[in-house]
Amino acid sequence: MSQDAPPFDVSTARAVLGIRRPVPITLPEMVRSLKVTFVPGTRVTPRLQTFGDRLRKAFREAGVREIPFSTALTTGERLMDGVVPISVGDSQFDALALGHVPVNNLSSSPTVGIFDRRCPVSEESSLQAKLDAIIAVMATNLVSLCIFVTDSSWVMCTMNGGIATFTNGESLTDDVLRGLVPKLATRVAPPRASEMSVRYGGFDPSSPTFNRYVEDFRASAAVWAQGDLMNAYATLDGFIFKSPLHRLLVTAFLDHRNGMSFGFLAWQLPVVYKPAVALAEAPQRIADIAWESNSLHEINGAVYVVVSLSGEKFVVEVPEVSVLCTRSGCEKTRIIPEKDLVRLTLSKAVVRMETPEGMTQPEDCKPSYDTYTILASALGNCFVASILATLGQGSVFRDALSNEGLALAHWHDYVTEEEIPQGYIRHGEENPGVSCGTPQAAVYALFGKIKALSRPLRQGVDYRGDVQIEPHHGTNMVGIMSLHETALWVQQTMVRRSASHR
Repeated sequence: MSQDAPPFDVSTARAVLGIRRPVPITLPEMVRSLKVTFVPGTRVTPRLQTFGDRLRKAFREAGVREIPFSTALTTGERLMDGVVPISVGDSQFDALALGHVPVNNLSSSPTVGIFDRRCPVSEESSLQAKLDAIIAVMATNLVSLCIFVTDSSWVMCTMNGGIATFTNGESLTDDVLRGLVPKLATRVAPPRASEMSVRYGGFDPSSPTFNRYVEDFRASAAVWAQGDLMNAYATLDGFIFKSPLHRLLVTAFLDHRNGMSFGFLAWQLPVVYKPAVALAEAPQRIADIAWESNSLHEINGAVYVVVSLSGEKFVVEVPEVSVLCTRSGCEKTRIIPEKDLVRLTLSKAVVRMETPEGMTQPEDCKPSYDTYTILASALGNCFVASILATLGQGSVFRDALSNEGLALAHWHDYVTEEEIPQGYIRHGEENPGVSCGTPQAAVYALFGKIKALSRPLRQGVDYRGDVQIEPHHGTNMVGIMSLHETALWVQQTMVRRSASHR
């Protein structure tokens, strides 16, 4: 997050989103939480020897704690929880295959491989090329983040398709702090059925209730199919593994999902929200309690959050939110509603997932890696609408949320301030670059849109939605445009951008 104070504290954000693990959201917090260890037994070239020494120095200067490999192992020869193993050079053995990292805890320990060769893809490569190359490296080397080193640069690739190129200069400290630390200090943890309330076959996408949304998903998919921002798709069947154990470990890391794809499409269903109450009026309007004591209160079964915005404080009741969205790993350009859509609900910090009728096997319909980010965005929309209602502004946005709902889309590219639609507010570029599937991404989505609301209020702009930039990742866009309209806008923006660069 930027240095500006958040609208409320992180513990409250975790509480309303149902996130149980700690969430360091600033760089200093991430540094303090991070521990790394360098795995011995690697084939180190002279160039990698130099890079490894400089990387160690950069970690020390940034304040990251390095733990000797022998110390990082417990008595059972398992890697201590939260310690990130780094292999500088091709490994003669690997920390995963030897059992140092438990299969059921892979997401708590990112694994890093550093290689003496050019990156197989570039930031300009197609998403499909990125996905193919990254899964191939992961399958072969059992790493979730890889770094490719040459004399002039080092390139960092993440599992979500993020590629960041840095100059291989005298000091690595600043780039390591801002580029690498956020990837290592945050945990990619896809939501699992055991952490949610799951109802298989719980809703019928063909019901008249969902007709307009289903048709919009289909229309949007057809437009996305015309470009390459949403068409990357891969399964593990197309890759070669060193052994059955390697395949087992990679499958476990992916939470036994049958495919991988980038991006998501979603519809926040209409929601009933209440206007916010100015803090000074809260004792008379809601209950006579010490509102200033903390930012989270529960009264007669209702949950309230005290939100700070532009020097004012509002009490907002936390509503239940529901979202129709694409399941993990489906082909976003060929959506089949009967198997590719799930309904997610966040109610009093509990996430419920319902799969379409007939989808009764857990492996057939997994929730998106971005589940918490999607729900955080949906909840943030309600907070924004509540405040706008109290201030008598944003009627178009508020009416859409109440009557039709709001469309959400995520793709792996970026838009500039000059490109965004009128009434939409851009934010997020100042956040540390974390991967999708991290709790930090959800907190950034919730906090970001609330903080960004101060701009349209100050400028008198008719608020219509927000565009969240996720550094080294992509863009989340939510607002009054349908999914089809959003896809058309993105494609037209890409065409105009391409024409201007000719």
